[in-house]
Amino acid sequence: MFLNIKVILIKKIKNLLDKQMIWIYEMKTYIAQKKENILNYIQKKSVERLTIMFIPHGNDKIYSFHLSFLMIIFLTFLFTFLLCISLYGYYRYKEISDKIAELKKLYGKNYQNTFNIQTSLNDIQKEIKNQVHKNLKEFYNMEVKIKYLPISYQHSIQKSDLMLNTEIRNNKELKPNTKYLKATYISSAIKNHLIYNYEIINLVKNLLIEKMNLLNEIPNGRPVQYFRFRDTSPYGLRLDPVTKNRFEFHAGMDMAGNYKEPIYNTADGKVYKVFYDYGYGYAVIIKHQYGYYSLYGHLAKPLVKTNQILKKGDLIGLMGSTGRVTGVHLHYEILINDMERINPLPFVCSSDIKTYKCKNYNKNFINSEEEL
Repeated sequence: MFLNIKVILIKKIKNLLDKQMIWIYEMKTYIAQKKENILNYIQKKSVERLTIMFIPHGNDKIYSFHLSFLMIIFLTFLFTFLLCISLYGYYRYKEISDKIAELKKLYGKNYQNTFNIQTSLNDIQKEIKNQVHKNLKEFYNMEVKIKYLPISYQHSIQKSDLMLNTEIRNNKELKPNTKYLKATYISSAIKNHLIYNYEIINLVKNLLIEKMNLLNEIPNGRPVQYFRFRDTSPYGLRLDPVTKNRFEFHAGMDMAGNYKEPIYNTADGKVYKVFYDYGYGYAVIIKHQYGYYSLYGHLAKPLVKTNQILKKGDLIGLMGSTGRVTGVHLHYEILINDMERINPLPFVCSSDIKTYKCKNYNKNFINSEEEL
């Protein structure tokens, strides 16, 4: 019984395979026939021609063009492709043009803002420079006025004595009672002295009140205690002190002194950077108001940290000989804006009225101002 069932199943499977083979053969025959029909249709159409004729008005000659079916299909495809490319190119051109216009507009605003800021900074720098020069001139004019007061205190006392003696001589009845007049005339002399010199006293008072904040905010004066240093190398072109065989530009001024001499901050500010390199050795840069920076180089040891807030006169380090040097000294620089190095001497001498170098500089400066 099982054998019969097996034989039956084999027969059925064989019949299914035969039917499948017949279906596959029929499909192949159908596809081949369709392929042949398409090729015959294309071949037939390729032989066909489309004639385009141009008949000019009043001319017997006729112009004709013959195009095959395949050529028409190719030209149609080419035209469609070129049209798509043109539309895509126009879209991209429009998109890029809009972006360029937007960037131009943004650049114009940024350029104008940058120009306005730069103009404002230049105006502020000029104003500060003029104010520093004005303050310097006022200080020295004030010093001259104080030295040569219209009426000195001693002169006022002498004048009061003369007036008292004159009154006693003219009025003989006062002789027994002249002791009390001495104090009266001295008081009068002091009063006259203050009245005559009130303008200068008031000038000193207002000047000190108004300018004290500015003197604290802008680097001025010496970073080393007076008479504990000597000026060695100034700002400007000099012979290289190490090699002595070439010239170099010295971007600051050098003050030599004792090893580990205290170095002080010259204006209120914030420590911008504490670093070491081959040239400066250990150095500190402090950021001040109005775009000013001060740099202290060749330190034996910095005593401040980055971002530390400092007041004018705070201790920032000790004088040394680190970096590229020939001896113990402080290298002092004044920088402005994008670290542009400028001559520190006018800033040092704006408050230094003791050292010979600054006295000479200020005297020449005041003379040049008067000539202008």
